[in-house]
Amino acid sequence: MGAVQKVRSNVRSAVKTLMIMGLAVPAFAGDRFFVSDRVAKQVYKYDDSFAPNTNWATAVANGSPDDVYITATEVYVLDSVNKKVFRYDYAGGSAAETGTLKVVGTAASADIGTPVGMSVDPDANELWVADSAKGLYRYSLSGAFSAATSVNAASQYTLRAANTAPHGLSLDDTYVYILDRDQERIFRYLRTDPAGPYTPSRKLRTETGTKLTQPEGMAVAGDFLYVLNNSVENRVHLYSMFNVFLDPTEENSFISYPLAAGNNDPFGLGIDKTRSAVSILPSTFGPTNADSISFNVIFDKPVVNFNDTSDVIINHNGTASTGVTITGSGDTYTLTVDGLTGDGPFTVEINTASDILDTDGVGLIATATSPAVLIDNIAPRADLLTPNTGTQIDITYTELNEMGAAALLPATYTASGPGLGTLLANPSSVTDLGGNVYRLEWAAGSSINGQTLTINVDPTLTDLAGNVIDQDYIAPAVTAVPVSLSGFTVE
Repeated sequence: MGAVQKVRSNVRSAVKTLMIMGLAVPAFAGDRFFVSDRVAKQVYKYDDSFAPNTNWATAVANGSPDDVYITATEVYVLDSVNKKVFRYDYAGGSAAETGTLKVVGTAASADIGTPVGMSVDPDANELWVADSAKGLYRYSLSGAFSAATSVNAASQYTLRAANTAPHGLSLDDTYVYILDRDQERIFRYLRTDPAGPYTPSRKLRTETGTKLTQPEGMAVAGDFLYVLNNSVENRVHLYSMFNVFLDPTEENSFISYPLAAGNNDPFGLGIDKTRSAVSILPSTFGPTNADSISFNVIFDKPVVNFNDTSDVIINHNGTASTGVTITGSGDTYTLTVDGLTGDGPFTVEINTASDILDTDGVGLIATATSPAVLIDNIAPRADLLTPNTGTQIDITYTELNEMGAAALLPATYTASGPGLGTLLANPSSVTDLGGNVYRLEWAAGSSINGQTLTINVDPTLTDLAGNVIDQDYIAPAVTAVPVSLSGFTVE
């Protein structure tokens, strides 16, 4: 492997690391994750890397804490035995509780089954609860906490037959997500029509592909799905929401986090998603030699003052830029990074120390980090010829997995010289052997043993970034049997 090839390999490795370990995962200071514990009757708080912070005890009446939901100022905890939801401040004080949760009807109507999942939408004034009998219920949030003894659902639905063991619930603007403990997958229902079409996810697995022993809780946050695995493991697994619904096979988590030593019976998982840039997605991941790249930036609520370079942090790794351009309003913006040069990956995040404010005048507490974009301004080279037989020659480029489609076209390569023998000028086929090696093969004829053979590569050949092959580079001579190769040129 030549020097240029080593650089390209290292860049690829860096991009993979950035995209897996840093793909839009919000970086929070302070309390980020909240995990309830059934036996300890506690709520444990963790920062964004799942380092434990503090924990507090649930109210005496909240003796069976289950699912958890977090707002900007409040913590909601489901009680699976008492069939209520309790509301606390961040420190676990000022507890309030709903009436007993009942089905649609009157105070004389039946209680719901054992509640196993809960989520809240304060903006829509909605409380959603799933029970073990496969019921899904929507309540008025304010009405539930003003009820003296019991509260009836405003609407109720039956989960689909395939969703056999619901345990854990999460919401976004469009969907209701239900974790299935036995199926080890989540089911996605439309909020506007939970009884209508649904979509099962892939089966969820650990990083190594083993089964989750007992998935108990879940939370969806922007591009990510977090799943709490109880029992022996006691870890939270992180998945990409882009991948889990691709097809009905299996999806491994790409990282997991252990829980604190005392958090041995975790049942519910909540995430503080407030006042953050939740998604920063580039128009391309590269490789590209473009001098400007645009990003779609979405905040979890409308913001102001997102308008100049001081609001953005660009993490360069072998690259540089001259500035940014920002357009948009409310919660959605287009950010363009201008004047890009160099060779390597870069990522973008929002500066939480800038003057960006939400509509309540509160500054950001978190930012996503974009997927890495690979900038490539290095012209590829055809670096090595390796003869295999009289009709097969392997050509090695300096770009790993980055050559354009024309690298597979026989017309891209022209053979000449005294060693050509009875071979045609162009190979019959070209095969990608993986990485950066391509095999040229002739269906008929043979080269002449001991004679030189030159391979001319089309000068318009480009890599995936659009860089034209280096036309001034001539590979060193290579000698092999049954042909003697004197190198090749780009003409």
